[in-house]
Amino acid sequence: MSDLPVIGLHGAPRSGTTWIGQIFNSAPEVAFRFQPFFAHAFRARVDAATAADDLDLILKDIAATDDDFILQRGRTQADGDLAFAKSAATRLVYKEARYHHLLPTLMAIPRFKGVGIIRDPLEALSSWRHAPREFDPAWDFGAEWRDAGLKNAGRIEEFFGYEGWKRAALIFRDLAAKHPDRFRILRYGDLTADPLGVVGELFGFLGVGMSDQTATFLRRSTSRDDGDTYGVFRDLSRRAAPDLPDGVRQAVLEDVARCDLATYLA
Repeated sequence: MSDLPVIGLHGAPRSGTTWIGQIFNSAPEVAFRFQPFFAHAFRARVDAATAADDLDLILKDIAATDDDFILQRGRTQADGDLAFAKSAATRLVYKEARYHHLLPTLMAIPRFKGVGIIRDPLEALSSWRHAPREFDPAWDFGAEWRDAGLKNAGRIEEFFGYEGWKRAALIFRDLAAKHPDRFRILRYGDLTADPLGVVGELFGFLGVGMSDQTATFLRRSTSRDDGDTYGVFRDLSRRAAPDLPDGVRQAVLEDVARCDLATYLA
């Protein structure tokens, strides 16, 4: 199992990576790992890694890990919601909302493929603003929205705030141009508009089989809301508009146009 093909799901914080990770987890042949680079079990090794060979060894150990956090033991959702039947693993899939700067090095590993998840930055910022474990209510959003200085604290692996979103989007765009056969950008808005069609196409690109189990999970996870800011069940018919000050909204719109990133607006 340690030499399985690896698929890395990367997206800036509040971009839907947790939901998308569970979509992949619903595939019977996928061995899924939750934020392994961020987990205490591997963080120090990841931070010290300087070459593709280092990361390849880490990925092999991630495949074999018994870490409770990475394997999502004790998760908050009811076990029945995310208890997926599994067959023999043919793919290792992990999701990360951090460490996107490692992707160019990861792409030097032949068995690695990547997905860059990009959500409308207005939606991502609004979601971050209302996520109590990610944005302290005592913080001044007007001072934090752009650089997220208090949250990122100068750490290269963190991608909170608008500039973090932009840095991730530019990394993804560059890799998709350099490796069109191994790296794919997934627009969150496309996924919410046509979950079954977009997932079917993405699974085909990555060599993952589309199962009835995945189709069932897609229907369930998009038709009811569990009320959990960090959950994976969202009624897509009740999506709220981004809640941002007008000045922030205008500054983001101007910058995405200047950086040729407007295609990622919803």
